[in-house]
Amino acid sequence: KENEVKGGYSIQLPPGNNGPPLVFNQTHTDHRLRKIYRDVRFRKAMSLAINRDELNEVLWFGLGTPEQALPLGVPFVTDLDRNYMISYDPGKANSLLEEMGMKRGSDGIRLHPDGKSFTILWEYSLQFAGSSDFVTLIRDYWKAVGINVTLKEVTSQLTREKATNSTSDINMEWDVPFEPNLISQIDYYIPPYGDIGPLVGVQW
Repeated sequence: KENEVKGGYSIQLPPGNNGPPLVFNQTHTDHRLRKIYRDVRFRKAMSLAINRDELNEVLWFGLGTPEQALPLGVPFVTDLDRNYMISYDPGKANSLLEEMGMKRGSDGIRLHPDGKSFTILWEYSLQFAGSSDFVTLIRDYWKAVGINVTLKEVTSQLTREKATNSTSDINMEWDVPFEPNLISQIDYYIPPYGDIGPLVGVQW
């Protein structure tokens, strides 16, 4: 790009793909985890704890556009939606977790509001995460606000099985809907859902 004029050539950058969406399973079979994941303060805190600008620079050469995982190319998604809770604000994230009663233990790791240990088991597939660096960086961001995360790479098939059975903590897929597939495959995105989604709230 820097030498286009001097070299007499033109570099065209295609729009590319969207980053990996991830969602907490709000119908988890474990009631202690379900209580946490259904609390909007927790989900806001986890979003605010992610440094999307750094992710963009480290993983996507600064060419991405940080935003929420939302349907792409549809008229009902606004800039307000895209920018909701995407700022990097670990201070606010910490405040929200404290408000929930998730106090830090002696090791700095936060406890469940009932006073017992709390750990997110993030079983991910590289098909959906894109790279192990993505999940590792996010784990580190969350650990910085006191949330313990255990990472485990598994197959895509297993992630879908666990999502269907509501036994996974975090669910991912390789896409969010674009206008064509939102129209042609709407059963993927509304109850009772197809086999991708990412699947959340299956029991609902």
